[in-house]
Amino acid sequence: MLMYVAYFVLRGSFDDDMRRARISAVYNIFAFAVFIPLILILPRLTDSLHPGNGGNPGFNQYDADSSIKRIIRPAFIGFTLLGFWITQLRVRLRRLEIDLDEVEETKKSKEVPTTKTY
Repeated sequence: MLMYVAYFVLRGSFDDDMRRARISAVYNIFAFAVFIPLILILPRLTDSLHPGNGGNPGFNQYDADSSIKRIIRPAFIGFTLLGFWITQLRVRLRRLEIDLDEVEETKKSKEVPTTKTY
C-alpha cells in the first residue's frame, strides 16, 4: 500500500507533464519488479495461518474443511447480489437526475420573458 502512496506523492511532486510521466514510468518498472518478491515469494517463506501456507496458493483438502465452504459460498452469493442491488439503485438515481434535468430545461424553454412597456 505504501508503494502506491509513494507513487502518487512522486507523481504530484512534478509540474512538467513530460518529466512527471517519465519518472512515474521508471518508478512503475521498479515497483513491479519489487512486487513479485513481496507478494509471491516472501509470504510463502514466513509462517502464516492463511490457507496455502507451505507453497500451495489455493485451497485443498487440508486447508479448508466443509464447514468453511458452507459459509463462504452463501456469503459470496450474498455480496454479489448486494453489489447488483447497489448498482441498480445508482442507475435508477442517475436516470431520475437526467429526467429532472430534462424537466427543468423544458420549463426554462417554455418561460416567456416579460417585457415592461412604459
